[in-house]
Amino acid sequence: MPENTLQIVQSNDAFDIEDCAACKLAAAKSHGWTADTPLSLYADRKTCAAIVTHFLFPVMPRTIATWPLIARRPNRTVVYEVSELLSYATKRFDEAYKYKQA
Repeated sequence: MPENTLQIVQSNDAFDIEDCAACKLAAAKSHGWTADTPLSLYADRKTCAAIVTHFLFPVMPRTIATWPLIARRPNRTVVYEVSELLSYATKRFDEAYKYKQA
């Protein structure tokens, strides 16, 4: 099964998330970014969390707020530069504790 395939327990069918218009709509409504769209220059916390979760590791929007990133507030919405976000998240991922499981 390809990596980007979503398995639904509804009638034992598996379908590709790109083929499901409802899945795309739900993802776009929740954070405005989907895996098949290009990255923007700036993103809000929910979108940043979706980007980091897709590319690196699971993270919540509240965690993004605690990271030492430069925040901008146009129109009272906090946005972060996506390149700075990804460089910091990659640094955190590389510095994470590594161990071998038995």
